Amino acid sequence: MKTKSFKRSLTHLISIMALAWLMACGSFGDTKNGGAAASSAGSSTDPKTTVLRAFQQLSTKSYRLRETTTMSGPGGQMTAPRVMEFVPPNRFHAILDSYETISIGDAHFQKLNGQWSKGAAAGRRGSNQAGSQIRQAIESGALVVSFVGSDSVDGKPARLYQIAGSMKFGDKDLKGEYKVWLSAAEDWPLKVIAKSEAPYNMESVLTYEQDPSIRIEAPVP
Repeated sequence: MKTKSFKRSLTHLISIMALAWLMACGSFGDTKNGGAAASSAGSSTDPKTTVLRAFQQLSTKSYRLRETTTMSGPGGQMTAPRVMEFVPPNRFHAILDSYETISIGDAHFQKLNGQWSKGAAAGRRGSNQAGSQIRQAIESGALVVSFVGSDSVDGKPARLYQIAGSMKFGDKDLKGEYKVWLSAAEDWPLKVIAKSEAPYNMESVLTYEQDPSIRIEAPVP
């Protein structure tokens, strides 16, 4: 049986994993230089630089992220799907199970029991910190990026990279191995598979879809 405490742990760790894998647009890279970095994506033969530049593009384009995370631990096993949309520079719409949120700048809205309400912005500081930690871990070599080879995602030519190592989130040491597929044409992130080890064995599958038609508006005044 799934316990409430296990569900809270899952939600917390899903947030860590998703933030770690670049859901927080731009916090993974230097947003001030995001445009320049994106335009030069693919020009570097260094895997670390290529991956860092690729994910900086997430701060400059509208896209949809689909994620499915499965975690097993002391309390059992649980799978949670999430969908997140982003419109630059600061509009987010996320759905996790029955919980839905919209953030527009400093304005934050949440939907519970079918009703939208407005509150203080939540989670953005944490997301920025998590993204910064990931970037620093890659730059320092705690997370090692290597090029695996040519591949494809849903018929699209891609290049596959692997990231492995361990780093600390709060009081937790997370060790994992991650696969990242970048489009061959523009180094746009197409897919990420992230796996972490005990005490929480977790696997997340994330896909990124560019969509300039996405619109995110405030659900209530």
